[in-house]
Amino acid sequence: MVKIDFSSYDFGRYFECNGDFSPTGEYLDSILKVVKRLLLSALLGLALTFLLFVGMHYASETWVANTFVDQFLTRLYFWPIHVLPWPLRGLDCPNADTIGDKMECVLITDVVNVLAYSMLSYGLLWVLNRRQTA
Repeated sequence: MVKIDFSSYDFGRYFECNGDFSPTGEYLDSILKVVKRLLLSALLGLALTFLLFVGMHYASETWVANTFVDQFLTRLYFWPIHVLPWPLRGLDCPNADTIGDKMECVLITDVVNVLAYSMLSYGLLWVLNRRQTA
């Protein structure tokens, strides 16, 4: 195995390199923090969408049907799709007649929900990180 010595090269102030080209430094740390935050926010967005979907259907089938809890969960589930302008929503979901159209509406709603809640959780994690470092 050939080892190349990169220690004599100047990679800049944010990127340091030891002899076996293992990057270290604050630049790599900041990239890793962003990647961790992105992965965590994607998981949080997916989990929150799933929990809202299950909770909304559970609430509509049990004793809490047509109560504040049912309405609150339904609004939390459908608000991201109502924020989008009309052309970006895709199909006319209230008038979807076939099962395929209805399933496509559910898929579009779920994708928009995951993206919206992922962006919200990323922003929240970013704010929390800024408060910890300040």
